[in-house]
Amino acid sequence: RTYRLSTDDQPGGLKEDPENVLLWRRDRRSLNAEAMRDAILQISGNLERGRHESMLPGAASSDSALNNAKLDYPAIVAPRARSVYIPIFREEGRNPLLDAFDFANPSFTVGRRIPGVRPTQSLYLMNNQWIMEQASLAADHLLAHPWTDPAEAVAHAYRLTLARPPSPAELAAYQEYLALPENQQHPQEAWAGIYHALFSCVDFRYL
Repeated sequence: RTYRLSTDDQPGGLKEDPENVLLWRRDRRSLNAEAMRDAILQISGNLERGRHESMLPGAASSDSALNNAKLDYPAIVAPRARSVYIPIFREEGRNPLLDAFDFANPSFTVGRRIPGVRPTQSLYLMNNQWIMEQASLAADHLLAHPWTDPAEAVAHAYRLTLARPPSPAELAAYQEYLALPENQQHPQEAWAGIYHALFSCVDFRYL
């Protein structure tokens, strides 16, 4: 029963059981690194959904060949494929998003991940070039539709990223932002900024 409950707070529950000992709501949980990466690729329209074979070059088909191969690590660990297909390296070539969001250390046997919230995670989402590129692609994807009402476009972006509509205050803030003269002249950059903000917000990282 608790698994099916909403994570929304209720005034009565907060008053009587603020620690949720009686399980009157489900506790929020953070997305793991793979789910976050795949969600960003899905929203940007950049996710390849098909099944993939090995992403390692054919010459590196054996352990000895892999050790001696000159691998293009950025191309291997940052493809458009789902995270389940990404090869994991112990040292060089590790995916920075996975490392930032509590991916298990491949050099050790890890039976259970220990999720944490650190300032470096927010800094990664705000400053990483790959996140900015996906936000720009998401803006292109949204602007391919002929929106006549900016409010509808904002609501669509919210539903796609946060699975909820924007609050009245959020909607008003983004409408004011989109109405700025510079954003009227450069709508793609404006929407890329909106998606970047949504990718970086706490609501995107928690269920």
